Amino acid sequence: MSHQNHSKILIVTGEPSGDFLGAKLAEALHKKNPTFELYAMGSQQLKNTNTKILVDADAMAVVGATEILK
Repeated sequence: MSHQNHSKILIVTGEPSGDFLGAKLAEALHKKNPTFELYAMGSQQLKNTNTKILVDADAMAVVGATEILK
């Protein structure tokens, strides 16, 4: 019986430039090996790749110190 080794990769981003770079990384990884299983904490650009979003970074965004204290 043949067993394929499926690599699982987690990409974590927290703001727009990280999401952009994470999406570029995801695209390159998929191109290199389409069997990679990619997961992420990210936003729209990562959603547009074949990456499963585990945590939507947009839902976690805060602005200012008072938002953190709420």
